[in-house]
Amino acid sequence: MPELPEVTVVANQLKAILLQKNQIIDSIKLYCEKSLRTVTKKELEDLKKLKVIDVFQIAKNLIIETEDKYFVLHLRMEGNFKLLKKDKLERYDLKHTIASFKLNDNNWLLFDDHRKFATIDLFENNKQIKDHTFFKNLGPEPWDLDFEKFYQQIKNIKSTIKSFLLSQKYLSGLGNIYVDEVLFSAKIHPQEIVKNITKEQFKKIIDASILILKASIKDGGSTIKTFKSFGEKGNFQNKLMVHGRKGLACKICRTPIKKIVVAGRGTYFCPTEQILNINK
Repeated sequence: MPELPEVTVVANQLKAILLQKNQIIDSIKLYCEKSLRTVTKKELEDLKKLKVIDVFQIAKNLIIETEDKYFVLHLRMEGNFKLLKKDKLERYDLKHTIASFKLNDNNWLLFDDHRKFATIDLFENNKQIKDHTFFKNLGPEPWDLDFEKFYQQIKNIKSTIKSFLLSQKYLSGLGNIYVDEVLFSAKIHPQEIVKNITKEQFKKIIDASILILKASIKDGGSTIKTFKSFGEKGNFQNKLMVHGRKGLACKICRTPIKKIVVAGRGTYFCPTEQILNINK
């Protein structure tokens, strides 16, 4: 699943396409009605001549801001974009396409998802986005965190650190891949209980989150299975320390990496570098 770095990479590429050429979305064609949550097919397809003024991400959500509307797109497992000229569009198989956006330069921006899990929301303004249930319950990204306030809120939580970081309630942007990497960097076992983690250890978690997420963005994200941004794979998967490396030697101590299930997710860690404190 594309996480914060991958969504940021897509947002940056979309921004380059849509803003540098002063693009206008002339029209929209919907192919998968189940992808809509806050808008109907007719409302979406009735939109015309939308001038794009910004593209950005909030956690794992992609936002296309126009002068009149905000599109919030969630890539889910395999959402991706393609930019096609009309002659190529006519030969393109649209069976995996969620929606197409006709641009004023006669190119078509396709929002595809092989599994059809990707979603499209439409809002009138930024306040509507922030007031929406999902965004209202979304914590800040690591670089926007007030650490003292954050620590006071979470210091007595009894869940595992892995499930806590995946929840997005107090800290957003970390998915399964990057939670594993952050916990390895901070030397915290994924099954450690939040209330047993010290303030200093949490500072290491936040610092590692910022460092790892920014490094992944710089490398185009991680392509573990299918992630591509406009046909380009990311490179950060080549720098992962534990995720996806079951049985391989830890890059620090040479202990074989283990895989367990935590919070319903496959979880990778080094049993030597990340020791579970069973005495607390």
